[in-house]
Amino acid sequence: QHGLCQTPVLIRNCTFLDNRCPATGSAVDVLQDSKANIENCLFVGNIGNYGMDEIGKTFGLSYNAKHGCGALSVFPKSTAQVSRCTFTSNWSGVDDKGIASRYENCIFWKNDRSDGSRTGQPYELDVNKSAHVEGCFIFGTISDLQKSIAPDLNQFSELDPEFDSSYVPQSPHHQEVGYRPVSR
Repeated sequence: QHGLCQTPVLIRNCTFLDNRCPATGSAVDVLQDSKANIENCLFVGNIGNYGMDEIGKTFGLSYNAKHGCGALSVFPKSTAQVSRCTFTSNWSGVDDKGIASRYENCIFWKNDRSDGSRTGQPYELDVNKSAHVEGCFIFGTISDLQKSIAPDLNQFSELDPEFDSSYVPQSPHHQEVGYRPVSR
């Protein structure tokens, strides 16, 4: 959270693996009045809202109680610009209640991890109508929770990305999208 700063936080070439958070975004939270640019990042195995029942009882907090939060949570009055990222095997991909966020050339594939603590199922994207999603491959139990994503600008497809051990898609259909490791 960086409040009134006009320059977005830059998160580039990062991997977020197997994080747990008792509250919201298990990998990244873009808190109210913040901006973030997230480029070429990998999100795998992250579970948010872990133990949310206890948080609710102790602190009176609840957020996305039915379906839970994604690996990335964008709060109201915030903006995320997300490009060439891969989200897979998380408890949900992205929940975004922000303003005019953009998701471009990303893979959202089977974000279906569960800890059994919520009544709703996991989803790929839970974004409001102000978000722009383009050039993304999206597939899961619930691909578009809000029914706000333009199907003509994206691929809602069961085509398996065929990830290798570094989560680079081997499928010829996915060559221009998603995360790629950076050579050292």
